[in-house]
Amino acid sequence: MGSAAGLQRTAQYLGAITASGLIGLLYGERASDSGLHAIALIGVVLGLLLLALTLADRSLRAGATGTGTGTRTRTRTRTSD
Repeated sequence: MGSAAGLQRTAQYLGAITASGLIGLLYGERASDSGLHAIALIGVVLGLLLLALTLADRSLRAGATGTGTGTRTRTRTRTSD
């Protein structure tokens, strides 16, 4: 559980750094409506990209094994000779 918390905190820091960089880049010296609209557009595009990646992830489909390898184990049946 400790490594998951560390990964979550790292993702939080990277998100904060990215957000502050975008705000500084798009607002510049003064906040404006056009900068806000650009930030909103970037947020929508990133949201759609994440949605597309989630929908394309085959391991999330019903019946997935949950191992992440995409392989299923087969059970052998004995046949009498």
